[in-house]
Formats: sequence, C-alpha cells, structure tokens
Amino acid sequence: MAAGFRRDAPQQPDFSLLKRLARDQLIFLLEQLPGKKDLFIDADLMSPLDRIANVSTLKEHEVDKLYKVEHRSVVSTADQLCFLIRPRIQTVKWICDVVNSDKSVGRIRRYRIIFTPQKFFSCESILEELGVFGDVSCDQWNFLLLPVDDDIISLELPEFFTDTFLAGDQRWVRTVGGALHLLHSLFGPFSKVHGIGRIAKTSSEKSVKVMLNSQDKVFNEIRNEHFSNVFGFLSQKARTLQSAYDKRRGMDIKQMKTFVSMLESLRLLCSSVSHMKTDFCPKICAHSRLNIYQV
Repeated sequence: MAAGFRRDAPQQPDFSLLKRLARDQLIFLLEQLPGKKDLFIDADLMSPLDRIANVSTLKEHEVDKLYKVEHRSVVSTADQLCFLIRPRIQTVKWICDVVNSDKSVGRIRRYRIIFTPQKFFSCESILEELGVFGDVSCDQWNFLLLPVDDDIISLELPEFFTDTFLAGDQRWVRTVGGALHLLHSLFGPFSKVHGIGRIAKTSSEKSVKVMLNSQDKVFNEIRNEHFSNVFGFLSQKARTLQSAYDKRRGMDIKQMKTFVSMLESLRLLCSSVSHMKTDFCPKICAHSRLNIYQV
C-alpha cells in the first residue's frame, strides 16, 4: 500500500542531476581524444552507460564504432582507440597486448584508457611493466551513482562485495566515500546515518592526535621503511609485546613503564597507519620519509 502524502515531507531530490554530471564528464573525457575513434566498453558497463549517454550521444562526439571488451584480437581499423573499462588487471593486460601487437607490425595509433569509477596505481604499474606506459594516456570517469528510478540510485560496483567482505580488500572504500560526498554536496547533509557490519563500527568518537617523529620509539624503527613493510613490522611488534605481557609478573616498575609506553605507542601508530591506508591517497608524512602509495 502506498504511503500517504505528507505536507511536511522534504522535497524529493532530483537524481537526474547525477546523470547529467556523469554524461558531461564522459563527453569531456572523450573530447580529450579529438577526431574519430572506436570505443571499447567493458561488458558490465554497457547497460549503465546506455542510461547515461546513448549511442546517438556518443556518435555526436566522434565515436565511430562501439565494441564490447572480449579479451581477443582487435578488428578495428581506426587510428584512435578508446577503452572505457573497470580498473581490472586482466583487462589492462589485454590492452597492453593490443598496443604491443600494433607496435610489432609497425602500426601507429593513439590509445586512451578511461577507468571508471577510478583508476588504481596497480593498473598503471601494469602499463609500465609491459612497456606501454608512454603509448597510452589514462584518465578516470567518476561515474559513482546510477539513478534507476525517481527515488532509487545504484552504486555500480559489481566487485565490492567479494573484494571487501571475502578478500578483505578495502580499495573501494574511497569510492563509496566519494559517492556519499557527491550526494552531500548536491543535495545537502544526511539527516540520518545508519551503519551495518563490522566495517561500519568506530571504536571511539574521540579524535587522537599523534606526533610521528623519532621521539616515538616504535615509529623511529619504521620511518625509513617502505609502506608495504610496515604492517609486517607492526604485527611482529605486537607479538613481541604479547610475549612480554605474558611475562609481566616478573617485571620491575621501570620495565613495566617501558612496556606500557611501547604498548600505547604501538596502539596509536597502528590506528594512524590504518587510517592512512584506508584513505588510499598518496602522501608523505611531514616529519619523516615514510611514503604512502596508492594501492
């Protein structure tokens, strides 16, 4: 039974604005490759794309032919190839094969990859490893939310569940945050927020400021390490502290103070490093040479 109309109900957001923003950005990205071009699209993007920009719209912006990404030899004879894909390693490797195949027979084309909803450092690394980084231009289409009805929007992330809950990979957290930020910026703040699941839990509402410098005994040991080595070190340090905790009854007062100091330092540092990793943004700590890379 349909709900009755309420005079005090807020005005329903105009979600068609999300479509217009996505379409305008896609057109802008396509125009960065001027002239006729063939467009290769990931299979699971074809239906959402049709809701945003249909074939007629793409044709108006010099897209000549459309192909579905099928990971096999390219039959296109166009001098410019554009790939609209998810940031998947397998697809990027296929594009590298296409480029290298053209180079092997002396064929010169222009190539452009548009990742959606974001590009990952790992994908660009594959381009570099397979020797085509300088031959391909890359960008990202921030296609975050698809309106499927007047009051329904879909976060088009088919791999979110398996990556996040089965593989424990939180690379999509930034994308989800970006989608929420987009809604906030367009339609105003959320009146109610509900979180479900273990990732939705924050252990404390209090913010903690951590000064990361050489005065911190734990941080001093990892400040010059590559970020990929940090979590292994912290895990080992935690096991060492656990072992020390098990033997705490034999400690004198000075040893106990040192142990407590190290324990608190490790806790704060773990919290800080975990937060930086979740952000997935490249940055360099102001007080050290600890590099944080996008993964």
